[in-house]
Amino acid sequence: MKRAIVICGSKYGNTEKRAKALAKGMDEQGVKADCPKVEAVEINKLAEYDLPAAGGPTHKPDVSQPMKDFLHRVENVDLRGKKPFVFDTRVKLWVAGSPAKGIENTMKKLGLNVVKSERNRF
Repeated sequence: MKRAIVICGSKYGNTEKRAKALAKGMDEQGVKADCPKVEAVEINKLAEYDLPAAGGPTHKPDVSQPMKDFLHRVENVDLRGKKPFVFDTRVKLWVAGSPAKGIENTMKKLGLNVVKSERNRF
C-alpha cells in the first residue's frame, strides 16, 4: 500500500482542516495517509513515505516560522524520487502572500519536483 504524509502548520485550524481533508481523501483512494503537525514530524522517517505533502498558513505574507524550521531540517534528508504536493490557506487580500509558493521554491532548491502547488484563498 502506498503511504503519504500530509504535513501542516496551522495557527487557527484552517490549514489543519484542509490537511485532514486531503489525508482522508487519500485514505479513501487506498493511500495510507498520516497527517502530523509540522512540529511533530519525525524527519528521519520522511523517506518512508511515497507522497509527501506540506502546507501552511500565510504568516506576514510568507511561510510560517515552524514551516521554515521544518524545511531547514529536511535539507539533510534524502528525498530523491519523491514528488511532493504543497498547499496553503490565506485570506483573499492583495497583500496576502503565498506560503505554498515559498514551500515549493524551497523544495525545488532541495532538488524535489513539486507535482502540484495549490493556493487557496478564503
